[in-house]
Amino acid sequence: MSNATLSNNKQVGMLALKWVICLGVPLGLFFLTPFDFVLRAYIAISLGGILFWAFQIIPEAITGLLLPILFCIVGVVPTETAFSSWSMILPWLVLAGIIMGHVLTTTGLIKRITYKILLLTGCSSRGLLAACFLIGVFLPLLVSSTWAKLLILGPIGIAICKTWGMEAKSKAATGIMLMIMFSSLSSCHLYMSGDDAMIFIVELFREVTSGAVDIDFFEWLKLMWLPGFGWLVISILTPYFLLVRPNRAQMPDISDSVRKNYEAMGKMTKEEIKALVIVLLILVNFMLESRTGLNAAHVMVVLVSLFFAPGINLVKGEDLARMDIWIIFFVTGALAVGICSTPAGLTAVVEDKLLPILTSVGDHTRVMLSYLFGVVVNFFMTPLGAQSAFEMMIGNMCYNVGIDPVSTMMAFQMGLEMYLFPYEVSMVLFFFSLGWMDSKTTLKVFALRMAISFVLMFLVAGYWGLVGLY
Repeated sequence: MSNATLSNNKQVGMLALKWVICLGVPLGLFFLTPFDFVLRAYIAISLGGILFWAFQIIPEAITGLLLPILFCIVGVVPTETAFSSWSMILPWLVLAGIIMGHVLTTTGLIKRITYKILLLTGCSSRGLLAACFLIGVFLPLLVSSTWAKLLILGPIGIAICKTWGMEAKSKAATGIMLMIMFSSLSSCHLYMSGDDAMIFIVELFREVTSGAVDIDFFEWLKLMWLPGFGWLVISILTPYFLLVRPNRAQMPDISDSVRKNYEAMGKMTKEEIKALVIVLLILVNFMLESRTGLNAAHVMVVLVSLFFAPGINLVKGEDLARMDIWIIFFVTGALAVGICSTPAGLTAVVEDKLLPILTSVGDHTRVMLSYLFGVVVNFFMTPLGAQSAFEMMIGNMCYNVGIDPVSTMMAFQMGLEMYLFPYEVSMVLFFFSLGWMDSKTTLKVFALRMAISFVLMFLVAGYWGLVGLY
């Protein structure tokens, strides 16, 4: 038997095994768990969706499309509940972010900014470290969607690895890609507008407290900028010290190459200036939300639509075909998993176990336990699903008994940002799918980062006490 035939048989066998796991494990739980039919069906469908996302044997968007439909067919929830995620602002923020990322990429504005940052920091391993920090601190001010940031930074990371002549999946290349990935993913907490999920959680603060708690852009800076920067530091430094610094001999100064590329771009074009003006308007919109009284998330979607306006014309209708707008089906499917958890009875089971624990401990311990809950639940649900399933539940539990809901909800949200395996977060899977990161090496970085994060969260809990959050 030829090597090609053996390889083909192995691939077929692995694919068959993945199908058996994706279908067999949920069915096994359906028949073996002691809950009622609705909750067993919900658990089976949700876990099946997560496994299909993890193994990627069908496109993520198709899995997301099927989840709410299966919830309806099996009778877990009525149709209006299963598809209510489409009426939430988050999917439209993601879509707006994808459009924004497309504009910043096609106009060349983001490439110009990246080249300039690299030249300012020095095109070496230490320069890359400084560049990642600058990108992490400033890019969220321009681009609020993490999906958009990853779509922008992924090709830039690959270009940097190729410029240094690195092999795909080498330790140095894996480290560089992780640093660039974290400069986007781990910068989301810095600003209220730094990520779709952060915008969403501010909406949840208002909903849980019936408007009594309304955190604006500047209040968020007081509560979250230092914790967010700590997150960024440990995330970027972990792959740097573990993978990049030991291999810096492979990373000579590439400033000449970067400078030539930067100079070849010439002066800023009219398209770049138009894009920059709209991006700055979106930033000002979030900063002035408390004064204007307008919902900044809704206004952001309107401002993004200006990219299509006559006279600006940075996006045409046919450009939508080249954008990965199918991501919106993943988002709505992940949200449906969370939304349907309450009528299916899952949140009641969790609340019954969690409420006595959270209300019997001090503020510092409560924050740490909420963080740990976020880390653990991330193994079984996507962050979006967990956020929509448990964020409001946690907030309501605390608010109803007179405990600060903001710190508990934010600690849970920060726990969702910790992951050990790529399947836990679709955005990590996307970056992993670019083909430049080694799986075993990546797992080691994730594990070390997660261990360090508990120390950081302990300090964050103390900081929140100092600034009077509880």
